[in-house]
Amino acid sequence: MAAKALCCGTRLDTGQNPDLADVVNRGMKKILIVYYSRTGYTRHAAETLAVLASADLEPISENRTRKGIVEFFRSAIEAYIARPANIRTARLTPGAYDLVIFGTPVWAGRISSPMLGYLKAHKYQVGRYGVFCTVGGSDGAVALAQFQDLIGKPAAAELILTDKEIDVGKHKLLIERFVERLNDSDTTQTEAGK
Repeated sequence: MAAKALCCGTRLDTGQNPDLADVVNRGMKKILIVYYSRTGYTRHAAETLAVLASADLEPISENRTRKGIVEFFRSAIEAYIARPANIRTARLTPGAYDLVIFGTPVWAGRISSPMLGYLKAHKYQVGRYGVFCTVGGSDGAVALAQFQDLIGKPAAAELILTDKEIDVGKHKLLIERFVERLNDSDTTQTEAGK
C-alpha cells in the first residue's frame, strides 16, 4: 500500500515509493514550491514534487494571458531582456518556510518573466532554496545560473526537466532524485553547523 503525504492540507498518494515522503522530510519542516507555468509542464512537475516533498504550492499568476503565438514571442523577448512581469500578490510568504523550491519554464534560454517578477518582489525573503526548470528545446543552464545571480547564493539542488521526460513519465524518477539531493544538502548543512 502506498503511503500518504500531506500537501496543502490534502492527503495525497506518494505512489510507488511509500517511504519517500518520510525520508525527505527528516529535518525539513516547511517547504514551499513557487512556480509559473504557461503550458502546464512546470505545473505538472511542481504538483508531482509537492506530493513527494509534502510541500505547499504557490502558483505565480498574472492579470493577463499568455496564450497564442504573439504572446509566445512576447514572453521569449521579455525573458531574453530580463524584464520582470507584473504578477499578482503572492498568498504565501517565502520567509516563513525552511526551504523554497522554484519552478519555471525556460524561455529563450532564461528564467520566465513571471518568475523574474516574483524574485524581484521576494528574493530577500528566500533562505535555503532549490530550483527546477522545464525546457522544450533549449538548455536550462543559463536559467539556473540566473537564480544564483538574483538570489546571491547557490541553490541546494537543481533540476532540468525536458517536456519529453514529462510526457513519458520519466520526470517522476528525476524529481525523486532531486528531492534526495535536497535532503542530502540539508543533512550536510546541519552537520556543518554542529
